[in-house]
Formats: sequence, structure tokens, C-alpha cells
Amino acid sequence: MRVDVCIVGLFFYCQTQVSNPHIIVLSAHGWRWLPPIACVLLHLALTYGTYVPSWTSEYGYPGYNQSALEKSGGVSIFLPEAERFVVECGVRGSVSSPQCSAQGFYDRLLFGQSHLGVWMSSRMKECSTCSPGEPDSTYRPHCQWRLDAEAPRWCFAHIYDPEGALSTLPTVMTVWFGVHFGKVLKTPGIECVLYHWLAWGGALTGLGLLLHFAGVSMNKQLWSISYTCFMAGTCGITLSLSYIAVDQSTELSRRWVRYARKLLFPFQAMGMNAIFFFFWHGTAEAIVNAFYIDPPMAGSSLSHQKSRGALLGKHGWVQEVALGWIDSAAERQLVYVLIKVGVYLLVAVVCYRLGYFWKI
Repeated sequence: MRVDVCIVGLFFYCQTQVSNPHIIVLSAHGWRWLPPIACVLLHLALTYGTYVPSWTSEYGYPGYNQSALEKSGGVSIFLPEAERFVVECGVRGSVSSPQCSAQGFYDRLLFGQSHLGVWMSSRMKECSTCSPGEPDSTYRPHCQWRLDAEAPRWCFAHIYDPEGALSTLPTVMTVWFGVHFGKVLKTPGIECVLYHWLAWGGALTGLGLLLHFAGVSMNKQLWSISYTCFMAGTCGITLSLSYIAVDQSTELSRRWVRYARKLLFPFQAMGMNAIFFFFWHGTAEAIVNAFYIDPPMAGSSLSHQKSRGALLGKHGWVQEVALGWIDSAAERQLVYVLIKVGVYLLVAVVCYRLGYFWKI
């Protein structure tokens, strides 16, 4: 369908056989915006309005010292009655303190501490001398867990789930943004599709940054509204650029597009089978690592040592032996990750050629 006139406006007014397709694509499923918006509003109300009282941690390290850490194998344990401790809160709307956040409160209330874990809180500056991140004997040998008297014991408490109940609410809006970008494809005119995507992408990115600097910080663990908007916006802009490179073809850019398509085809094949790789990328590595080249390293019970002797993994045979000629551990890790991605891309191309796709 030929595009006759395109005027840049809030949604870039387009005149075709259907007037104003940008408004039409919104109004066609306008009422369906209400549930995602309601989820975001409920998330904001609960995040900033819930009073979080002090609570007793049932998990951690007995004695709270380095020997207790190593003895427990890097995993916090169910504490005896005498070792349990109170986490002081009594606040409302805390988002910078995971131990007193509304997300942790609802996760402990709904799931119980036994179903939660230490997760990212142990990587905070209060818990690690090299925050963000955690100590590692190979890549961060200078780092130490903060187990001194001033370090808070909640670092290793079971506080929240990284994909918890409260943070699930705004993900509904994230999914709906993706659905909307897909709906735009049904509007007439390739130029209008790009204008709409770029307008939405730019607006959402700007809104996310505005909210962030206004005090609603981007936080992936909380899936804050600023993070939701910013990521949806940047993904929309990236989608637009990919669409131009792979799908748009004109007389002036036909040769360039042909080469771009060949170069980007493996990524296109992986994107068309994203669910397959999301499910298998960790599962496949875990299956391979069930077979050891050498016995696991003895003499330490820390969890990161268990991968020594395995084929893959941070301390596996590929990294320590096959890539041992690379002196820098960080560079070795980078090459290892690039090799893994290359293998995934190769499998993606094979699946594409076979017509094998996983869909929801």
C-alpha cells in the first residue's frame, strides 16, 4: 500500500488509504492497555506504600565467619534457634535496601524463606570489598567477603527471589510493549512502521531516563518502571535498526542490504528460535558438565571449585587447558564466551535450515 504523505508528529501522522494508522494501531486494542497499566500502578503502590516490619532471618552462616562460609560450601543454611538474627526494618518504600524492600517482604510472605536465596544481595558493597560482584579466586583474588563486625548479617540471609511476586507485575507491561511493536507491523507502509517504532523507542527511552533521574532508579531486580520503559525503548530502537538492515530494501540500498542480510543471518536464525536457546543454553551446558575430564578439585568445598575438572564452566577444561595459552583470566573468559555464542549461532543456522523452531 503506497504511502502518500507522512508528517512527523507525536505519532507521525500518515495519510494512506487508512487515515492515521498510528492512532488506529493504538485504538484497535486500546482497552488491552488497561491490565498492563493496572499492573504497573499496583506495583508502584505496593513498592512505595507497603510498610516492611523488622523480621527474623532463619538462614545464614553459623558463627558468621570465613571458616563457616567455607564449611557450608558457599550456601547459607537453616540456622539453629540460637544463631537466628533480627533484620531491623520498620520502613516504608525502601528500594535501595533489599533486606527491607517490599519485594522481599512479599516474597517471604508468599513463598517462605526456605524457597528464597542469597542472590544478588551478597554482591553489594556492604557485603563484598569489590562490589558489584562477588569474590573469586581466579578473576577477583583481591576481593573478600565482608565478614567483619560492621558487615550486616543479612548479606547471606534468604531475602527475596530475583523473579519474585512483586517484580512480576511490571513485566506484564514489558510483554505488552513487545506485543504492540508486533501489532505495528500490520499497519500499511514500511516507512510508517519505522517511524512508529522509532517514535515509541525514543519516547520510552527518554521516559525511562527521566524517571531514573527523578528518583525512580533503574533496578532490574525490582523491575522498576524506569527500567521497564528504558529497556523497552532501547529494544525498540534496536529493532528498528535491525529492520532497516535486514528487511528494508530499496533500489539505492539493495546491494548493501544483501550483504547485511548475509552477515546478520545467524543472529536472525537465533532470534527466530529464541525460546529454544533460552531453554537449552544452560541445560545443555549442565548436561555436558555432568561428565568430568578430571575428578573435581579436592580440598575445598566452595561451590565455584566444583566446576574444576568439568569440560565447560568458569574453571572447566576448555578455559583452564584449551585456552590456557591466554595469560589474562579476563581475556580467557571473553574468548570462552565468544566461542559459546559462536556454537549457539551455528546450531541456530542448522535448526533454521531444518525448519526446526520452538514457539509459544
